[in-house]
Amino acid sequence: MTTRTFHINLITYSFLLLTSAALGAPSAAVTPYTIIGRVTDGRHAGFDANRVCELAVYDASGKLLGETRTIHRDDTRDNYALKVPVATQTARGYAVQADALTIAAKDDTGKVWQGVIPDALCGEAGGLRRVDIVLGVDANGDNIDDSLYNELFAQWEASDYWEYGASFDPNADYDGDGVSTIDEAYAGTNPFDPADTLRITAFSLADASAPATRGSSSVNRGSSLSFTAIPGRAYTVQTTTNLVSGTWATTTFALPNSDAEQDAISVPTSRTGAAVPVTVYLLPTDDTSRFFRVRLE
Repeated sequence: MTTRTFHINLITYSFLLLTSAALGAPSAAVTPYTIIGRVTDGRHAGFDANRVCELAVYDASGKLLGETRTIHRDDTRDNYALKVPVATQTARGYAVQADALTIAAKDDTGKVWQGVIPDALCGEAGGLRRVDIVLGVDANGDNIDDSLYNELFAQWEASDYWEYGASFDPNADYDGDGVSTIDEAYAGTNPFDPADTLRITAFSLADASAPATRGSSSVNRGSSLSFTAIPGRAYTVQTTTNLVSGTWATTTFALPNSDAEQDAISVPTSRTGAAVPVTVYLLPTDDTSRFFRVRLE
């Protein structure tokens, strides 16, 4: 399964009409091909049940193949699943493997965004592909939404970090908190306030003498890790045993009042404007030492 991220810009696409003698023939439908991922705005804040984005997938001739809406689930970074009906032969309303596909999105303001999926091909029946969609206009090709760039530039000019004759650099860390200006904008923190950034606020070790279990009815819920989450964002917890040469890997955890293992947590946009304290309980481990970090998706 591959992972792709792409921006959808306001561009008009012309569709190439493909004809086939089998067009409209019986489809011999098989298991759908599924595209999943996360739809976010130019700030990388996700759409969910409180702020809905509608998605549709079309074939190369512009015929509708499938539709869906974004949803919210605390236990996953993804907020949409778009099923593409697949057939063993060309037929109206179905795709076959290697067909070109286009995704169109209508955001909660009614604006319609269109773009071509990277690689632009339908996968095999029953296949799964992750495509993260950022709805934004990037006219200068710097991979930053133009309106967000302009807003950050204005904040920089009004801040104590503005310097005469200097150019604004969204990748700079003006407030010196270890996170770049653009990454803070994506995280929903203030890039010109060193006290406001994504960080682990507390960590507590499990009681080694207690049973290695977690959950609302457990004596020992495992080691706990706390941080402050921002509405609309999704987070994972990563771990490594070696800070020098080790690699970071996503680890599972449990939320309060639950024994279910999860690998992501997201905060709905209904809580816009309020940072949310989050505590997760980590799986017990036999490692003598282990390091953790919170990653913004």
